Amino acid sequence: MRKRVLFLGAFQEPGGEEEVITYLYKNLDRERYEPYLCGPFRQDFFDKHHIPREEILELPMTGMGDLKSWRMLIGYIDKLNIDLVHSHGNRGGLFGRLASRLSQRRPKSVWTVHLLIAENTFTISPMQKKVYTAVEYGLGRRFTDHIVAVSDDLRGKYAPHCPKTAISTIHNGIDVRRFHTDKAERPVNRESIKFGFVARMSKQKGLPYLIEAWKSVTEELRGTGLKPELILAGTGEEEAPTKELVKRFGLDSSVQFLGFRTDIPELLAGMDVLLLPSLFEGLPMVILESLASGTPVIATRVNGVPEVLEDGTNGRLVAPGNAAELAAAMMDYLRQPQLIRAHGTAGQKKVAEGFTKEQMLQKHMSLYDKLLAGAPAALTDGVGGMAGAGRAGSGATPASEASASAMKAAGGSSAERAALTAKAAPAVQTAAKRQASALPAGKGGVR
Repeated sequence: MRKRVLFLGAFQEPGGEEEVITYLYKNLDRERYEPYLCGPFRQDFFDKHHIPREEILELPMTGMGDLKSWRMLIGYIDKLNIDLVHSHGNRGGLFGRLASRLSQRRPKSVWTVHLLIAENTFTISPMQKKVYTAVEYGLGRRFTDHIVAVSDDLRGKYAPHCPKTAISTIHNGIDVRRFHTDKAERPVNRESIKFGFVARMSKQKGLPYLIEAWKSVTEELRGTGLKPELILAGTGEEEAPTKELVKRFGLDSSVQFLGFRTDIPELLAGMDVLLLPSLFEGLPMVILESLASGTPVIATRVNGVPEVLEDGTNGRLVAPGNAAELAAAMMDYLRQPQLIRAHGTAGQKKVAEGFTKEQMLQKHMSLYDKLLAGAPAALTDGVGGMAGAGRAGSGATPASEASASAMKAAGGSSAERAALTAKAAPAVQTAAKRQASALPAGKGGVR
């Protein structure tokens, strides 16, 4: 009998989170599983992934206190006899994990962490971060059968807060064939090397440091005859400030803004070096995509980035928030353009060996099989289960305590659970509304 798996995401912004969800949904073995996709309707999402609207279980999730969505999700789980709910991201994780426990069905609950909000010191206040992380760690300890981290870095940092919850690393993977190019056989045009940025334009991405570094590069190259280009693809709240900074520095002639793009493989194929000066990350899909295309990457040494990007082998690693280091790394490629093809070839090999979508899919199915069979969730072979050493402080706040009360109630009788959506609504809403304001605007690429 096929097991029923529901994938839940908020689909707030284009990026790695939606790429992982949709690939798992579309490629899960139909002989073993019956997958369902649940989340808000977003036209560009369905158009991009060629998913008919009638296939999705629509769930508005207009806010964390959206009681109608809570009731709808619990109804989906019970009426469809869902065996496992795999939620992604912060909003999806709250809805998916609590609804799983509030339902009559009580399916297994898996949650994937793509970013640590605890490391976000750029877009939320200290109090918002404290409230959000307290609730998130509470969910991880009480209402999650297994946590999947997209990098070893995230796993290591999250595990101590949920010492009794199994947690493993399953790296993001990409369709290598879709991004592969034969760049290695083509020479680099040293006079006009193309540097590119392909991501959402948010504060997380460190764009001011990129433009400052580009200013240094253009000044150093003045009079040399070299005319590199900087291509920026993406939109977001930092687009206007970035354009203003480019204008103020007088860089208009060497910087091109492309806006929102969906032709990512073609963009990467036309670039020589990708730049990603993020202040924090999970494991960015765009780095994997760039390397698969034979395009080396200059990125910041944050979170899971060093797990795929090896300094001096398939790209360069620089300190976050350091425009001088970023400029120096770009100058290295300008002075030694032969490194571009050498690093690009090494990048293609790295991704093909350990970061393919096929590998990601097989590891997820292995996890689902073990959980649904009642076997221990700790995995090996690159998906190693990991327990933390000791419990972190509670970080309790009125909102997190209220949410914890609602969580505790979820473990009661079926009658108590059936009434919880109304009875615990104020507690859930209080914590949820604060979390909504704590969420960053988005992450990932511009797909």
